[in-house]
Amino acid sequence: MGSAIITYAQDYEGNFPGDLAELYPKYVTSQRTFICPGKIVNEEEISKNFNTCYEYIPGMTKEYDGCLAVFDREGNHKNGRNACFANGETEWIPSEKWPAVWQKHTEKLELYQK
Repeated sequence: MGSAIITYAQDYEGNFPGDLAELYPKYVTSQRTFICPGKIVNEEEISKNFNTCYEYIPGMTKEYDGCLAVFDREGNHKNGRNACFANGETEWIPSEKWPAVWQKHTEKLELYQK
């Protein structure tokens, strides 16, 4: 999903989509991409809400270094979350490290939005 967001940004002067639904079908060809393998969800549910499995932070560009772009909703996995940062990097973040990652994200986001 991260590569789809970056590709979208290349087509839209560096801006990320307003929401994940804007990625389908041009940048993500299957709705299954929006389903976390750790969660039981059907495609019909996804077609109604592309954010069922993932949280998305709109309004950024890939220059928002250190900021989260999209990440697993709480409860998708037992011990952590997959996260994609605005620069396209992805990372598994263990549950015990999530509060610090979130804090860093919010601090950096504030700096970029000034």
